[in-house]
Amino acid sequence: MTITIKSESPITIIGIRNQRAEVYVADASPARTNSHEPRWQRAGVWYLAGSNTCVYSNPKDELGTTEHITEASNRRFRDDEFLVPVSLTRGRSAVRVRISFTPVPIPLFPGAEPPKMAWSEIRYDAYCFVIPRAGL
Repeated sequence: MTITIKSESPITIIGIRNQRAEVYVADASPARTNSHEPRWQRAGVWYLAGSNTCVYSNPKDELGTTEHITEASNRRFRDDEFLVPVSLTRGRSAVRVRISFTPVPIPLFPGAEPPKMAWSEIRYDAYCFVIPRAGL
C-alpha cells in the first residue's frame, strides 16, 4: 500500500487481531517512483498477543484432573497500532508499506495442536502526527 505523508512525522498503521508480521517501508515520493524496485527498509515486528479463544479448566474436585475446555468469544475484532520510526519517513512525501506475515505457532495449552495461522485484515488507516513547535 502507498501512503501520502507529511515529512517529519511518524506513521501509525492500524490493523486487527492476534497476529505477527514484519513491517517494511520504502520511499514512494514522486522522484523515487521511477526506479524499478523500491528499497525496502525494515521498520520492525508487529505483534499483538491474544485472540478471541481461551482455555479454562473447572474440575469437579479441587485437585481433580485438569480439563482443557476451549471457548471462543463473540468479541472478534480488535484494533492495534504500529508506529513507523521517523527515520523511515523523514523527508518523504509518500511511503510504501509492506506487511509480511510471519506466524508463530504456539499451542493454546501443552500438548495441543497449534491453531491455524493466517493474517487477517479489514482495513488500514494511517495517521501523521506533527509535533507543534513551541514558541516562547
